[in-house]
Amino acid sequence: MRKSLRPITFRRVVEAAFCVEDEHELSYQQFQDIFALSANRSKEILREMARMGLISQEDGHYVRTETTGQFVQAVRDDDWRSVHDLMMGYPYYAAFYRGVKNSGPIELHDLQDLISDEEFNFNETALSVISDWTLRIGSLQRNVFNNHYYDVDGTGESFTKVLLNAYDDLNLSGSGNLKQRYVEIPKIREYVCEQLKISRKRFDTTFVDLYGNNIGRWELAGAPITTHAKKSSTKIKSLVFSQMLDRVSIELTSDRYLQGIEYGRKQYYYLAIHTRDVL
Repeated sequence: MRKSLRPITFRRVVEAAFCVEDEHELSYQQFQDIFALSANRSKEILREMARMGLISQEDGHYVRTETTGQFVQAVRDDDWRSVHDLMMGYPYYAAFYRGVKNSGPIELHDLQDLISDEEFNFNETALSVISDWTLRIGSLQRNVFNNHYYDVDGTGESFTKVLLNAYDDLNLSGSGNLKQRYVEIPKIREYVCEQLKISRKRFDTTFVDLYGNNIGRWELAGAPITTHAKKSSTKIKSLVFSQMLDRVSIELTSDRYLQGIEYGRKQYYYLAIHTRDVL
């Protein structure tokens, strides 16, 4: 059995699955012609897709399976939890995800030795490919300020308590540990999400509800167009799926510009907490 994976972008995984679902059966040559690939690359992709369990090989052709249909429908429905569940049938994806879930928050270079064994060779390429998939699917997140990977199944800890602690930890300037009062919301978000193991979307929803109950106790502030609060050195990865007629489009985005909090149709990037008595 091959120990290393064949590197494929998640966009190509989706495109290949939709192609096999539509055609029901494909040869290497047909796949090569549809996507303008080399013969070797066509073989690599289809063989790895079969290894993922998303398609099946029969007599030199690749055919759709029940899993192909489930995967395609989940992508159409933006049901990324179901996509994740199906991808757990791919040994490399499953080993990576479980490694992060069991040992995270963790950096990739610390994870490599934990999940590499006689069956799987998690070299730099494999780590880069699978980590990219998990971030785009949303099964894992990465703190853009410390590069820690973690699952988003939640810890059950108090959101308010963790947020207040994060605010206190970040509410210090670089000189003399002086309090700066206004703290960057993107930084608070990243550290709270890591601590609670929740998605950024869930943070935003919970934060807005909490702020609405504490206007006056908490204060939001905007930011200039150019400010360090809006930018990180590490990119946040995501994807957008769309389909028009017979064309499937997957846009893979990687954004260094961080979102603030939207409240009352305005974007805010700084938070000041005047009292810890929270409603």
